Amino acid sequence: MSANIFVTGACGYIGGSIVADFARHKGGLLESARIHAAVRSDEQAESLSTLDVSVVRIDLSNPYALAGYMIRHDVSIVIHTATSIDAEVVQNLITALKKRREANGKKAFFIHTSGLSAFDDNTGWPFGELRDIDPVYFLEKQCTDSYIVRQVDVLVAEQTQAAGLTGLIVMPPTLHGRGSGTWNRLSPQIPALVKAAIKNKKVYKFAKDREVLLTHISDLTTFYAQMAEAILQKRALPAGMSGYYFTVSHSVRWWDLLDHLAAAMHARGLVDEPTTEVWPSNAFAAEALGVSVDFAHSIWNSSPKVICVNKDLIGWKPVWNRELLLQNIDEEIDDFIELGMPKSSLLDSLRPQARE
Repeated sequence: MSANIFVTGACGYIGGSIVADFARHKGGLLESARIHAAVRSDEQAESLSTLDVSVVRIDLSNPYALAGYMIRHDVSIVIHTATSIDAEVVQNLITALKKRREANGKKAFFIHTSGLSAFDDNTGWPFGELRDIDPVYFLEKQCTDSYIVRQVDVLVAEQTQAAGLTGLIVMPPTLHGRGSGTWNRLSPQIPALVKAAIKNKKVYKFAKDREVLLTHISDLTTFYAQMAEAILQKRALPAGMSGYYFTVSHSVRWWDLLDHLAAAMHARGLVDEPTTEVWPSNAFAAEALGVSVDFAHSIWNSSPKVICVNKDLIGWKPVWNRELLLQNIDEEIDDFIELGMPKSSLLDSLRPQARE
C-alpha cells in the first residue's frame, strides 16, 4: 500500500519545491507515495492543480481538522515547512499525527524544518561549533529563552517522543536558487539584498566579514527525498532527541558574495559602483532589508559553526558549491527581476510593525 505524505507550507519556497519534486520523483518507494499538499487559500490550491498531488486547504491552528484529515488519509509522514517559529502549529500537527497513530497503531514520522541560525552567536548561541551527532537537544534546551527557533526545536524533540512518533529535525542554512514550486519560488535572503541595492544604488555589507553557510534549494529537496525514501525503506535513523540533521553543501565569505553581486549588478546598470560599502548603521540596514534591527544580523550576517555528519546516513551528496554559486550570481539577480521579492511569512513576522 502506498504511503501518504502530508506537506505543510506547500506553496512556500521549501515546501513548494518539496511537493513539486516529490510529485515528479521517479524510482524507489517514494515514486508511489501520495503527496498531500496543505495550503492556506483557494488561489494557492489552484496553483498546484498542474501537479499530481492531493491539495487540501486546511487551518493549521485547528488540531481537530488536522487529525481528521490524517486519520482519513492514513498519513504516515508529515513534513512541516510552514514555520519554524510557531510552537502552536507544531503542537497541533504532532497531536494530530499522534491521533492517527493511535487510530491504527502504525508508525508515524514528523519531519520538522528548522534552521541553522539556532547555532549562530547573533541569536545568543553560547556553545560554539557543533556537530549534529552532538547532544544538540540538551544544548538547545539550555538557551531556549533567547531564540524562538531553539524553543520550537526542543518542543519537537520532546513532544514527538512523548507522542510515540519518530521525530526528525532538518536544519538548513541560508538557501539560494530558484525553487521548483508553483507559488513562492525564491528564498528571501539574496533577493532582499538585490532589492535593497537597487533602491539605494549601492550594494552594502556589514562591517564584520563572516562565513555564510549555504545550500541550493535543489540540493535541499534531494535531501528530503532521500530522507523520505529511507523512512519508507524502514531504515533506522537517529530520531527524537538525537534526530538532528544539518544540511550544508558549501560556504562563502559574505564579503566575497556581495563583491560578486556588486560587480554583476553594476554591469547591468542597477547600482552606481562595482564595489560594496559598509551599511551606514544597523538601523539603516534593517529598514532597507525590511526587518527589525534585532534580526538583520541573524539573517544577513549569520555564521553558525557546524559540522554535518548525519547526512551521510541519508546518502546526501549535494551538487552545488561555492564556485557554482559565484559563477551563477547573475541568476540570482535574474530571478529577483523576473519574480520580485518572495512572499515570506517569516520576514513578515519579523518586520518592526509585526512585533509592536
